[in-house]
Amino acid sequence: MGDAIIDLPSPPELLRAYAARAKKRFGQHFLTDAQLLDRIIGIAGVQPGDRVLEVGPGCGTLTSRLLRRGARVVCIEIDRDAAAFLRQAFTDQPLEIIEADALSVDLAAAVGAGSCRVVSNLPYNVGTQIMFRLLESDLQIEQLALMFQREVAERIVAEPRTKSYGAMTLQLAELASTRIAMRVKPGSFTPPPKVDSAVVLLEPHRTPRIEDEALRVAFRAVVTAGFAMRRKTLKNALGARFGVDVATRAIEHVGLDLRTRAEELTFDQFLAIAAAMQDAENGEQ
Repeated sequence: MGDAIIDLPSPPELLRAYAARAKKRFGQHFLTDAQLLDRIIGIAGVQPGDRVLEVGPGCGTLTSRLLRRGARVVCIEIDRDAAAFLRQAFTDQPLEIIEADALSVDLAAAVGAGSCRVVSNLPYNVGTQIMFRLLESDLQIEQLALMFQREVAERIVAEPRTKSYGAMTLQLAELASTRIAMRVKPGSFTPPPKVDSAVVLLEPHRTPRIEDEALRVAFRAVVTAGFAMRRKTLKNALGARFGVDVATRAIEHVGLDLRTRAEELTFDQFLAIAAAMQDAENGEQ
């Protein structure tokens, strides 16, 4: 096993071998700097023997470094040519390749039981969708290290009262804690994207932040409605969806000014409004 790992092709070698097969429609931008790839793997906390899920491996530049680290890797790859290339490039390695669309496959059934870490340079056109699918799946994920466009990464980790703060920030806060662990310039990729990128580290909450399913649905509806009319007051934004009287009572019930805007509220304040609306529907106010 050790000799096989030493003889793995380098990231630049993999890209050169794969270049003719790359398909732009899958939004592929490849990292070939071995030191940079190893930094990402270190950020993800990958240790020898760990089980790692990689979504969208492409030509396997990250895969090769994960295998060198001694990880057992499961890849989900939508591109048949890429899957065939990976099987040829990493013969006799602890690598399982699942040919599937990560947005539609049953992740838990495909990947199987047992804890894992997720390390991926996600296709930017579907990155956030894949992220939510992973977090909402039944997979036992310890930690995720995911590459996004910098603008998307900033929305993921945003704080209240900033322009990046929005519905996605709060929907993610329900599922995981997040932080930007590393920023990456376009020149680090082949071909270079037109934007800066960033690696976001996500740690799924061990217990649900909102345990009641009805309250979870109400919370998401309130968050979505609150940011649907971002420039309007929360009263008007929620009023357009739930009715002005209902919105007014809920906002006042939790002690907020009716002139407050959605971007000013914390997770707990949105949750309190959702609970107030739920109580009103149940006739408890």
